Amino acid sequence: MSPSVKTQHGSDRYVVKIKHEGTECKFFTNSIPIKEALSKISKKDFPFITTIRVKKLGVGNSKMYYFT
Repeated sequence: MSPSVKTQHGSDRYVVKIKHEGTECKFFTNSIPIKEALSKISKKDFPFITTIRVKKLGVGNSKMYYFT
């Protein structure tokens, strides 16, 4: 995880390195719940295992991602 990365979609994004179905990859996020959860985890507790869920918000493509 890398805090405060600027992308074409805005600043203050996190880069999160994950393993999905055995393949390592990364994603950029500005998800407040994910950023808050990551900021509470001590560096000594990385890496960790979690599930990322998505919740659809209202009409359209709005979604919220969070750890379970």
